[in-house]
Amino acid sequence: MPAMKFNASLDVKAKIVTLSTTTLFGVIIYLFISHGDHERHFWSSIGGDLIGTVILTGVYAFTYSLSPRAYILEKEKITIKRPGRDVVIQMSDIRDISAVNKDAMNANVERAFASDGLFGYFGEFTSGGFGLMTWYATRKANYVLLETNYRHKIILTPDDTGFIAEVRKCMDARASE
Repeated sequence: MPAMKFNASLDVKAKIVTLSTTTLFGVIIYLFISHGDHERHFWSSIGGDLIGTVILTGVYAFTYSLSPRAYILEKEKITIKRPGRDVVIQMSDIRDISAVNKDAMNANVERAFASDGLFGYFGEFTSGGFGLMTWYATRKANYVLLETNYRHKIILTPDDTGFIAEVRKCMDARASE
């Protein structure tokens, strides 16, 4: 089976949050750089501006590096493509895959340690109905729940809802070997 790529595009909320945050960080960094009192207090002014710029840029770059961009399905694994380090889930580790109702998922989900819109929705989320989950999502729709053999729950949101059927084919092929 050749590798299949499933895109993961941002929903409207994620696009707005990403654009707003990018604009806000850009304005703040511009103000740090252009409006400091560099003549009178050169070292203290440039130091504070530099630290602020480095922190904002670091947070932005770190968040971007963790954001999901696509899901690559191969016979033996699912790879979550990210600008930083990819995440690989072996087919042998997947116990079940299912679609999750958008309303059920959005009703009681809370962030535990996660990004809730900047470049997508990823990190640790919790829900009364689902418990602790790791999200690699870019939208609040097309929810796919992967349950691993280790009772870990993973949420993906591919643009193409045919993702579940393709993963099941891989799981069935693996089981018949």
